[in-house]
Amino acid sequence: PSGKLHMGHVRNYTIGDVISRYQRMQGKNVLQPMGWDAFGMPAENAAMKNNVAPAKWTYENIAYMKTQLRSLGLAVDWSREVTTCKPDYYRWEQWLFTRLFEKGVIYRKNGTVNWDPIDQTVLANEQGIDGRGWRS
Repeated sequence: PSGKLHMGHVRNYTIGDVISRYQRMQGKNVLQPMGWDAFGMPAENAAMKNNVAPAKWTYENIAYMKTQLRSLGLAVDWSREVTTCKPDYYRWEQWLFTRLFEKGVIYRKNGTVNWDPIDQTVLANEQGIDGRGWRS
């Protein structure tokens, strides 16, 4: 959550909501949770741009977007809300990662990466343009 909802969000959530409602009308059980991918670069970049701590920025945007989504009347099951930057979520990712590391299923090694000097972060190969991000 790097800001307020925009029409792209509204379109995507509305399409999912229509499909969910249709499936319910067909007698099916539908689970429609909400997940906030709160470790993303857009949110971190927006926080830096606005000179606000990333955690404060993220939680304020989640609260605002949640209010906006509720006003749209979407059939989201808010009791199934997940926020990836909360310890009760990422502790299990960390727990699983450390177990896999201990078992040798995953490993650490040095490698060449795409470093973006503007964002000061590593880029996925798909994000890199001549080894740099789009802002660089």
